[in-house]
Amino acid sequence: MQEKNNPSIFQIKELLYDSSTVACDVLVQMVSENPSLIKPLLEISLQEKEPWCQRASRVLAITGCRFPAFLKPYTSLILKKLFELKSQSVRRNFLKIFADVDVKLSQKEQSLLLDHCIGYLSGSYPIAVRVYSMEVLFRFSMKHPDLHKELRLIISDQLHDNSAAVKSRAKRIIKKFGKVAD
Repeated sequence: MQEKNNPSIFQIKELLYDSSTVACDVLVQMVSENPSLIKPLLEISLQEKEPWCQRASRVLAITGCRFPAFLKPYTSLILKKLFELKSQSVRRNFLKIFADVDVKLSQKEQSLLLDHCIGYLSGSYPIAVRVYSMEVLFRFSMKHPDLHKELRLIISDQLHDNSAAVKSRAKRIIKKFGKVAD
């Protein structure tokens, strides 16, 4: 029998009844009070059964942005699974964490994330995946100034043959590159 503080995966899925902000915020609040809920939410996310995986990964993304330390034990697993994911919504939500938060990563993990993001920009991935990839690359360039020019060029390439949203974000990030270089 599950304790009230540790709901089962089935009970968590019941809490993911819809994709509303209210439902998501309720779960984020629960996770903030009981970080052990991250593990079952991650399991649901990685099972890639819609709509549960998208909703669970959204809760994880918001939680990770508000409480980065909670996801630290799971960043290696998230990175390993990131490129294998079939669900673009889960991929997008996981990339949001790395785009918005300064997650401490090993050299190997940094390289893996860098490779993934460059791959997402050169492949035919959804707009949000591409946008978050550009943000991750910019964040990466701040830590590794020796790659600044190369990563700026990769993002500049997004100004051609892309949607208005991707071009717009690329322009904003290129401006940020310029401010850093000044």
